[in-house]
This record gives sequence, C-alpha cells and structure tokens, in this order.
Amino acid sequence: MSAQKNESPLELYQEMNREWQEIWGKVLEKNQQTWLNFWQQKPQQSSKGVVTIFDPEVVQDTLTKVATKLAEKPDQIIELQKEHLRDIMAIVKEVSQQLRGQEAHPIIELDPRDKRFKNEIWQKNPAFFFMQQVYLINAKLLQNVIQQVGDLDPQTYGKLEFYTRQIIDAMSPTNFPLTNPDVIQETYESKGENLIQGFKNFLKDSATGSFNIKMTDMEALQLGRDIATTPGKVIYRNPYLELIQYLPTTKTVYEKPIFIIPPWINKFYVFDLKPENSFVKWAVDQGFTLYMVSWANPDKWHADKTLSNYVLDGVNEALNFLLKYTKQKSINAIGYCTGGVLLNSLLTYLKAKKKKPFDAVTIIAAPIDFKEAGGLLVYVCEQQLKKLEAHVKKKGYLEGNAMVQSFNLLRSNDLIWSFYVNNYLMGKEPMPFDMLHWNGDAVRMPATMHTQFLRDMYLDNKLIKPGGGIKVKDVPVDLTTIDLPMFIMAALDDHIAPWKAVYPLTQAVKNAEKFVLSGSGHVAGVFNHPAKNKYYFMEADKFYKTAEDWLDHAEKHTGSWWPSWKSWMETYAGKQVPAPHIAEKDVIAEAPGDYVKDQGLE
Repeated sequence: MSAQKNESPLELYQEMNREWQEIWGKVLEKNQQTWLNFWQQKPQQSSKGVVTIFDPEVVQDTLTKVATKLAEKPDQIIELQKEHLRDIMAIVKEVSQQLRGQEAHPIIELDPRDKRFKNEIWQKNPAFFFMQQVYLINAKLLQNVIQQVGDLDPQTYGKLEFYTRQIIDAMSPTNFPLTNPDVIQETYESKGENLIQGFKNFLKDSATGSFNIKMTDMEALQLGRDIATTPGKVIYRNPYLELIQYLPTTKTVYEKPIFIIPPWINKFYVFDLKPENSFVKWAVDQGFTLYMVSWANPDKWHADKTLSNYVLDGVNEALNFLLKYTKQKSINAIGYCTGGVLLNSLLTYLKAKKKKPFDAVTIIAAPIDFKEAGGLLVYVCEQQLKKLEAHVKKKGYLEGNAMVQSFNLLRSNDLIWSFYVNNYLMGKEPMPFDMLHWNGDAVRMPATMHTQFLRDMYLDNKLIKPGGGIKVKDVPVDLTTIDLPMFIMAALDDHIAPWKAVYPLTQAVKNAEKFVLSGSGHVAGVFNHPAKNKYYFMEADKFYKTAEDWLDHAEKHTGSWWPSWKSWMETYAGKQVPAPHIAEKDVIAEAPGDYVKDQGLE
C-alpha cells in the first residue's frame, strides 16, 4: 500500500481495510478450491489402527484425579487467581506507560533460549507486547496450579505436566496468523500467497492419514550421495542387521577395530551424517577401523523376537563373525542409546559365560535408571501398555511414525510448532538438514521386543536392579558384573536419555574410567565435530555418588568431547599396523547397505 500525501488518516485506514479484505477474500477462495480438489482427487488413507499418543481414557483419568485434588484446595486456587489478576493489572499499567512513550518492563521475563518472540515488534509494539505478556502470565498460572495439586503419584503428575506443557505450547500467539507479526507481514507482502501455499502444505502432510509435520526436505538429501557417504562395504548380514566395514583413509591404523552398535529405534547413519558432521569419517581419519551395525527395519518376521534374540542372534553373531574376520581375540566397542543397553546386556552375558571379546567399551547416552527417564515416562503406564500390546500384536510391529511423533512432542516448540508456523503460516518449505532428515527417517518397532522393553525398563525399571528379572537367554542382566574399562558419555539437555539416567552406570560397573557430559541434546550434543568448536563438555576429577555431586565438581571445556574420547581410546587401541584391505569375495554390498534404505513409513 502506498500512502498519498493528501490522504487523511480515515482514508488511509479505509484503503488498508480494502487491501486486507481483498487478501483474505483471495485466501479463502483459493483455499476452498484447493480443499475441494484435494477431496475429489486424493483418495483418503485411513488412520484406523494407528496407535494414539494422547489416549482419551488416560487423559480423562489424569484430569479427573487432578480435579479431585484441586477441589480440596480452594484457598490456594483463590490465591493463585489473585496473583494472576495482579500480574494482569501490572502489565496493563506497563502497556499504558508504553502508549505514552515511556519504557515498558515485562512482568514475565522471556527465556533467552525461546526463539518464538525474537522479532523486536514483540517488545516495541504495545499490542504485541501485551499479547506476549498475557500469554506468559497465563502459562505461569497453569504451571502454578499444577504445582498445587500435590499427593499425586509421580506417573500421574508426569502426565499432568506433559499435557499442561502441550496446552501452553499450542496456545502461543505465534501459532496464529492474526497474532504473529512475521505472518502478518508475510501475508501483506505476498498478498496472501503464504497462507494459500501453507494450506497446500498442510493437505499434503495430511494425505497419508498418519499426520507428521514436514521438518526438512526429505528429497534433498540422499543416502550415499549427501549423507552416509563414508566409503565402506557390507561384509556380513543376518535377519537382524548388516555389518559395514569402513575403508581406511590412513596408511596405518590402530590394531584393534571398533564395533559400533547404534540404537535399533533409529537408523545407524546418525554416526555418518554429512561429511562435516560425520563421526565415522572423523574416526576413520584418526586411524580407527570401524565396523557399524545397520539394523533391519522390522516386519512381521521380527514380531516375536525378544531382547535375547537381538543380543545373541543379532549382535553376538555379528561379533563372532567380526572376531573371526579380523583374526583378533578381542576388540573395542561403542553402544549408543538403546544400542548401549544391548551392549551392556551382552557384556553381562559374556561375563557369565567367561568370555572376554572386548578390551574396552564406550557407552553413549544409554540410560540404566529409568526412573530418571524424563518425558518418555508419560507414554508408559499399565493402561497404555495394554493397548499398545494389543495394537502391535495385529501387525507384528509399531509404525515408525508413532515413534517420530512421540519424540517430537517432548520438544514440541522446537520440533512441531516452529515447523507449523514455517510450513503452514509462512508457506515455506523447511530447509534440508541432515540431523532432521535422520530424525524423520522412521523405522518400525518389533512388537514383542518393543513392548517388553517399555515394560521392563520404563515401567518396572528392572535394568538397574541386579537380578531384576531381565535375562539374556539363561543369564540375568546384572550390570555390576561388568568389569571392563568403560568410557561413559551423556548430554546435559538430552530429552531422550536424560543424563541423570545415564550417570548411575558409573556406580554400577566395576571399572568405569571416564564420564563426560556434553552441552546440547541427544543428537547435537553427541555428534559435535571438533572442527566446529561448538558447545562444550564437562569432566570431573573422579566419580561421585550422585549426579548432582559430580556436576558440582565438573570442569567445563570448550568444544567437542570427541578428542577426549580419542585420547582414552588410544590406550586400548593397540599398536599401529598396515591399513586393512577388503577382499572382493567378502563384499555383500556397498555402504550404506540395503537395510538402511527400507523407509518403514506406513
């Protein structure tokens, strides 16, 4: 809109109003036609049978318990309402001063890590400043109310916190087109094309019946071309996994190879993202020879497989092959997340059988005390597990998208609502990003293995208990029997494997030697290339009985934890020997292999 010199304020307002009417009329007309075309041309996929994350019965039971408890505390609720009213009156006063040209001060300070309100309009414009502050004041009220509940069992209280956080995140003014200044500006400048394209993006994401907001351009990065590019060969395969040997880049290598066990709940190439982020490439360039497990994407054949099957028929069979293949009596190993749980379980089995195929092991972000498992506990209770067990029994597996949604909801502002605004309100395509590509490359969960893992680990917390009931074949999983040199790593902001759930491993095993705690989360904190000099990690002079005591004595170091791990690993890596050659007769496929290409989406 261009203002004319002789136009009055009323005329300017009328002209602006006409422009906005034209924009919204265009948006509604085009979106209506897009909707009709979608329904007429696109056969709808049924979502029947897909497990529901927010189980209505569980939500209702939780809220009923909460309402009963709150009804017993009317005086406390009244005080909270009075405090809320005082906050509202205070922000009205601040905005009134701002309207008179004075400086306004927030009643609720923004979290510096909150990216939603970074546009300066949220601070400088009285209307938007008021909306932002009222939203934060209302969020404070909800949080204060749930703190008053009390006398709830930890499981129910965890659900209450989770549901409350989802409501708070969803109601942010940044999530609505008329209260987000970035969306308003984009709508005006594009004449509404952002909302038209955003609606098309929404319908496209809805077309499968298993809704997931697009977080990255999954077509932009291809396996073997852009990510998972480190050269290697698949040299072993069984129904559970493929084993990849990576080609050396140095003339000599450390004698002892490293056997890597990634989590079965994701694909292995989190270790081998873009070359500049790749742990595999970095480690190979340091002279280590790596052998990587790539898990099969489960189907009906895997339905009745258990932890014992994955440990013995999967990992242990690959280990036996590897020892014979490398002509080594012992090697080193890395286990990440649930891969670390598998490795720890295998170590207890091998100890009981008086076998010692490993010299040293590294455990990365693998919890053992699941009472500290954080947000994931919200999905695990007897009521929900029974429904999940009935659901997966029909297919033999849990759909991959269910796991993606579960993890994303734990960080909904970053992993859901930011993309909702970008894709549907701003009408933009998400940028290609290797970590988010991996996050969206969903895999299925084998029925029995998955539900037993949830029950034994998350519901009953058996792993940390010696002889707690978990067995690998005939051997109880007792972590206190593990006596190998061990390097343990966790991440401070990890929402998948909270570091306080990982740290107790230092107390359980007999010969833990190092514990490092990185900044950031489950992926970014773990796969942090030294060349970026990003984040930090912490180490302490010794182990302490509790995680809190350790943190009080820890010293912070700038950059990646990888060099610290390398210095430790060199102690057990053996002498330098000529780099190995892979005989053509041993090659089954080129890296990244075949199993990783199974998309697993329903």
